[in-house]
Amino acid sequence: SSAYDRYNTDRNFSYDTWLQNWENAYNMAQLEWEKQREETSRNWQTEENQRDRDWNEYMAKLGY
Repeated sequence: SSAYDRYNTDRNFSYDTWLQNWENAYNMAQLEWEKQREETSRNWQTEENQRDRDWNEYMAKLGY
């Protein structure tokens, strides 16, 4: 019984360790994906703002 209890405890510890590692990796990946999404959004907005400035400058040269 004692050997089985030790085996079961070790097995549960191994699973708990594996699960915690998996959750940590998943959370790190989620943070990285969110960081990339935010960067993509910022880049898009920066480019969109530049297009607006270019358009306004072009229209001003045409006298609008």
